[in-house]
Amino acid sequence: MSRKLFLFEWNEDAAEARAELLRIDGWEVQTESQDGDRGVRRVAEWAPDVVVLDLFLKASRSRETAAALQSRSVTRDIPIVVVDGSPNVAEKTIARVKSAVATSSFELASVLDELVPEEG
Repeated sequence: MSRKLFLFEWNEDAAEARAELLRIDGWEVQTESQDGDRGVRRVAEWAPDVVVLDLFLKASRSRETAAALQSRSVTRDIPIVVVDGSPNVAEKTIARVKSAVATSSFELASVLDELVPEEG
């Protein structure tokens, strides 16, 4: 069974590029690049193993989306990883979403493997 990851990246081309790299690493990936509320609903329906939110573009939108995921009982326990924010932006996000883990694109694969180890 493959590991499931939901990616919020606010540029559609960047979302597809990152999603393809994650698929190469063995993840089943769904993306949202336009509407955080729609993405939160999709996460609730799909129940991924982990959610990744990009902080490079529209960090406040990612922060609000992460907070919405954390506030809903159905999505609250899904690990949240925020990626590629400046230290200040990442710190603000972690302050708002205490359970989130911040990392860089370079370290993302290893952080994901720690959070959701491959089976078998």
